[in-house]
Amino acid sequence: MEQKLTLKLDKGIVNRAKSYAKNHNSSVSQLVEEYFRFVTEKKANKSTTISASIKQISGILNDVKDIDYKKERLEYQLKKHSL
Repeated sequence: MEQKLTLKLDKGIVNRAKSYAKNHNSSVSQLVEEYFRFVTEKKANKSTTISASIKQISGILNDVKDIDYKKERLEYQLKKHSL
């Protein structure tokens, strides 16, 4: 079921959107619908794509403070590549 939607947008944006739609054999309505679909599906999928293993380890570093991550990485790299 389709529903009409009124938007207030900058005139320049509207003109560019119309030009873009025309050049891509589309309409501004189709562009807006595709954008809304993309944004809403992306946000909906964002929470469901986290694997169980990531959920399990999330938050384990919350108590860790004052770590110099660059220093730690450098030390790890030096240890890893030393002979």
